[in-house]
Amino acid sequence: MAVVNNDQKLIQELEQYSSKQINEESMWRFKDVNHLRNDALKSLVINKLNKISELGIKYSFECEKEIETLPDQVKLFDLLRIIGIVFDNAIEASQAMKKENAEIKVMFYQEKPGELEFKIQNKCQQVDMNQVNKKVYTTKEDHHGLGLATAQEINDSYSNMFIEYSNKDGWFSFTLVIIQKKMKYTVIICDDNLNHASNLALKIGIAAMVDSGDNPDTEIDLEIGKIAQNALDVIEYLKENPVSGGIYFLDIELSQDKNAMNGIDLAEQVKQLDPRAQIVFVTAYNEYMEMTFERRIGSVDYINKSNPHLQNRLNETLQDTVRRISKENYSKKMTFSYRLGRIIKNINIDDIYYISTTKAPHKLKLVKNDGTAEFAGDIKSVDKQNKFLTKVSQSYLVNPKNIVQINLKKKEITLSNGDAIKFSRRFTHVMKDITNTYNLKQNNYQI
Repeated sequence: MAVVNNDQKLIQELEQYSSKQINEESMWRFKDVNHLRNDALKSLVINKLNKISELGIKYSFECEKEIETLPDQVKLFDLLRIIGIVFDNAIEASQAMKKENAEIKVMFYQEKPGELEFKIQNKCQQVDMNQVNKKVYTTKEDHHGLGLATAQEINDSYSNMFIEYSNKDGWFSFTLVIIQKKMKYTVIICDDNLNHASNLALKIGIAAMVDSGDNPDTEIDLEIGKIAQNALDVIEYLKENPVSGGIYFLDIELSQDKNAMNGIDLAEQVKQLDPRAQIVFVTAYNEYMEMTFERRIGSVDYINKSNPHLQNRLNETLQDTVRRISKENYSKKMTFSYRLGRIIKNINIDDIYYISTTKAPHKLKLVKNDGTAEFAGDIKSVDKQNKFLTKVSQSYLVNPKNIVQINLKKKEITLSNGDAIKFSRRFTHVMKDITNTYNLKQNNYQI
């Protein structure tokens, strides 16, 4: 990818800085930085971490997986500006505190090429969350400076970039997530009239090629998974081809047989097989609309087939549906979900201390910042599905971000809530890696 002049100049300046200031002997402090394969980003991060270190501010840096390719649909200069601004914000806020109380946590993560997650947290005084996006507001003590408004302005120019701010328990958190603009979405159509279903598929294809006014650079890649004429065909397809976050265009009257499943019945079944399903009813009858509300289907839209502006309506509905799925994808990355009876609970991953087995088989205990909870599951599956947790024994998964002390001699972990957990001898190397990754100081762990 060609680099514009501003990008090239910044790269050269950063590379010159890192070559002069950072030698091999001091690289141990920036262990995971080598996982950042982009030279400009790596140099910027080294620059900021070196400044934090020189100021004597406690910090941790995490980048467990190599980030080979940055999102090519976001200008490198814009990405570096945002990261630089929020680093400076965290440093300035930390300088305003007593040195022994100041702390900064930094994390980079990439699930697949074309995406990026960046999170930085700093301890700070009380922050007015209603003011953080306003110009000249920062999280440092006097709230004066360039602030986060510039970062927000850059973010607003991209449809695939998302920012989240939070202030909890004395920590200010800034999270930046970049997703791929072009994502493939599975579409399933069910209409007892095959001609109507085929015509609808054509119109949906046209809608996917139409840019929305507020997101002119959005691209939608649709895959028609199934065109069915009855509800049972859709259910059978989903059982054989599991879909998550599919878009379903359903007619309501699917048969002349009153005892057969209709579109509303089908929508309920679909929600069980694909909890993130986006339902759109396309029917010739408006009288069924109230029934969809009564049965709490939670459909995205209800469209009449005879609408003279059907194509325009489909264009708008498809864009709205894609935005819903994108927001759910972002939310999913930031939360841990578990089922409590019929209720699905979502909790921010930073609020989790650890998950353990219990005396009862297939029951797990979740310990979080506001209490504990039990849920059905097995420790092996939770470990496999949640990369933010670290396995320390056959019975425990811990959140490394909430570890305050590791005693290698006693083989014991102390978490920020005061709980102590024993780890197995064979996980000693994991504990040493955590010590390095989170830059735990000598007085924070014992050997």
